[in-house]
Amino acid sequence: MNQRGQAIMEAILILALLVSIGTLVSSQFRQNELIGAMVAQPWLRLSGMLQNGVWADPRQSAAYHPQQLARKVSTRGEEPGR
Repeated sequence: MNQRGQAIMEAILILALLVSIGTLVSSQFRQNELIGAMVAQPWLRLSGMLQNGVWADPRQSAAYHPQQLARKVSTRGEEPGR
């Protein structure tokens, strides 16, 4: 086999190796749902911040939302001098 034929054979073998590794990695990601886990976990914390203003799961951080604080409301406001 001449040099040109050997280079083509090596390129085909390397290409086959890369395709098989890519297929294996892709199937593992699909089987274990790794992409979904990488997206879902940070989204829970971000969702908690958007809904309740706290970096936590929205169901757990609902108690920390400012609306849940015990407040006294007055329509007159503060009196001067106090």
